[in-house]
Amino acid sequence: MKKLVISIFAGSMALLSVPSSFAAQELVASNNSALTNICMSAISNNKASFNAAVKSAKINKHEVADTVLCNGRPITQFVKRYGKNATVMNQHISGSSNSHEQESEFELVASNNSSTTKICIAATQARPVGLMRAIRNANLRKQQAVEMVKCNGEDLVNFIAQYHSDPIVMNDFITNGKYSLHLSEQARN
Repeated sequence: MKKLVISIFAGSMALLSVPSSFAAQELVASNNSALTNICMSAISNNKASFNAAVKSAKINKHEVADTVLCNGRPITQFVKRYGKNATVMNQHISGSSNSHEQESEFELVASNNSSTTKICIAATQARPVGLMRAIRNANLRKQQAVEMVKCNGEDLVNFIAQYHSDPIVMNDFITNGKYSLHLSEQARN
């Protein structure tokens, strides 16, 4: 099986100014319906939020790709046009690979030996103790890591949601339980 190698680039970078013609489009939900929440969570590339939105809408997860339209487009086309990391999210939406298959499809490779990169790599591992060790070695607290660490341009919580096999458990650990609280609030709205 082919492996997709994702290079971790983390650390402090100066913000680059981007001309407004190249600025990313930001979509705003026109209403708070269950289907709109599914569409918005799909383009956010947050699998846990997407799963919560699908569950809240009482739609069979395996039927989403075939039945949900976002702005008149099939959800996978909508994600491809407006979403972050569309390939991974569309695989998740289509159910073409489960978490065990995804683990074998990619390998995270550190591009340097910085403490921030070590946090990003540890964030994808199975146990919170390794992540905590990497955070301590960087002389940070969990809250500081959540607020400051970027992994491949993503904040730490989203990176965990994308690459960890059990993102809810790991994100609850890193956010002291606020992650599940946030998901349940999103599901209620």
